[in-house]
Amino acid sequence: MSQKLDDLLVFRTIQLDYPIKDGAGNTVTELKMRRAKAKDMRRMSAQKTEAEQEIFMFAQLVGLVPEDIDELDIADYSKLQKAFTEMVKGKSA
Repeated sequence: MSQKLDDLLVFRTIQLDYPIKDGAGNTVTELKMRRAKAKDMRRMSAQKTEAEQEIFMFAQLVGLVPEDIDELDIADYSKLQKAFTEMVKGKSA
């Protein structure tokens, strides 16, 4: 991913300190998070709890399933939260 796209907050690359295996058995060492759209918010709202909503949203934005996000170490999950918060602020923040 080019640094320019990261700088524009179009995508954010998150290096995992604790890699995981996805459902297909592939080792995941980094996540590429895209910016959320309003339609992602609508899909997320169908989840029951706030935790399920956040995990669902992150899965959508990085191209995994919620069960893969469940396997993230809390330190890496915190990185996802931080990246998402920064992206929500947008370029004008």
